[in-house]
Amino acid sequence: MNPPLVLVLNRLKAKRLYPQEVDGTWMALCPNHYDRHHRGRPTLVVRLSEDGSHVHIFCTKGCHTTLILTRLGLDWDALYTKCWRLKWKEVFSHIRKSHNK
Repeated sequence: MNPPLVLVLNRLKAKRLYPQEVDGTWMALCPNHYDRHHRGRPTLVVRLSEDGSHVHIFCTKGCHTTLILTRLGLDWDALYTKCWRLKWKEVFSHIRKSHNK
């Protein structure tokens, strides 16, 4: 299984947010509002991108992803595979160099 996906799912399990797989997409309780107002129906969607490079995570009720990640003790880098993070560092490095000329 994809390391970023495993990390996110483990954090959800540790916080007792009950991730469940449905056709390759994981649904869980949102750590931002714990779905108390939605009678325990999961509103957090977690799925792997088509190319496997990163994890998509969002709340169907509109909670900000940065806040969700903070509540899980994660940051945006945690959603990307190592090779993808290295690729983006190279891209940003190139952009900075060309911008500073």
